[in-house]
Amino acid sequence: MPEFRQNLATKDWVVIATERRQRPDAFKRAPTPPAPAKDCPFCPGQGAKADDVKVLPNKFPVLVSGAPAQKDRHALYRSLPGEGVHEVIVDSPDHGASLATLPAPHARKLAGVWRERFRETLANEKVALTVLFKNHGTGSGASILHPHTQLVGSSVVPSHIRHRMDEASRYYDSAGACVFCRMLETELKDKARMVEENDHFAAFCLYASLSPFHVWVLPKRHTATFGEVNDKELDSFASILQRLTRRVNAALGDAPYNFVLQSTPLDRGTTEAFHWYLSLVVRVGGGSGFEMGSGIYTNVVVPEEAAAFLQAAQA
Repeated sequence: MPEFRQNLATKDWVVIATERRQRPDAFKRAPTPPAPAKDCPFCPGQGAKADDVKVLPNKFPVLVSGAPAQKDRHALYRSLPGEGVHEVIVDSPDHGASLATLPAPHARKLAGVWRERFRETLANEKVALTVLFKNHGTGSGASILHPHTQLVGSSVVPSHIRHRMDEASRYYDSAGACVFCRMLETELKDKARMVEENDHFAAFCLYASLSPFHVWVLPKRHTATFGEVNDKELDSFASILQRLTRRVNAALGDAPYNFVLQSTPLDRGTTEAFHWYLSLVVRVGGGSGFEMGSGIYTNVVVPEEAAAFLQAAQA
């Protein structure tokens, strides 16, 4: 029978649609060769080192630094300058590389650049929310397939982020504990949805996964922002991301995915209520009118079966 499940932290509802149930291996696809590097703006010239990681301003930014002030143009509606930061972090000079295939020291170097740029953006007084994300593969929204990550610092914190923070605060006020820490404790104990674990992080399919193979990666130490991660934790973070993406590749044939790093907005500071995490969504299907109209997602793969399928894949 179909089952409603709710994410304890976000309060999002999902239907595990067992009447439409599909086996996890139904989403496996044939690996696709990397796109040709001709005219790729991220491919380096001669002399580039194999482990180079480059940080560039986005040529077509979502937000810009020094956006000119503007007056409200309408008595009813509100507008603000598009102030912010938008950077591209070129993961590797190798056009055909991916996070899964990078040598481990290179992946650790890349994670260090992520942390450096994240901290730098946090220090920008005009930035209220910093978002680090990756679009991997055709179908993920990536306009350039050369491996890269993006960072956006926004001067506006959207309502759904504030809602998530408010829900975490409500749980903390009522239970006296971080909701993410509670979820992590449960997943580590149950093991039913665990995909990967090391000394400092755990990766698991959510009990209320919004889609097949929806995975959260949480630090075991309670920290509100990615900027607080220490060097040993950064080693473990790079390692678990590589192992997780290798499992996705092995199980699903290098399926497209997105990941986004969710961290507390600047105005919330260091809080005991919120716990930063990375959310990885494999792009194996699209939404429908029901999702758009209700805000309730439909998942046709039971999360416990998705986790077992990824666990069985080679990392």
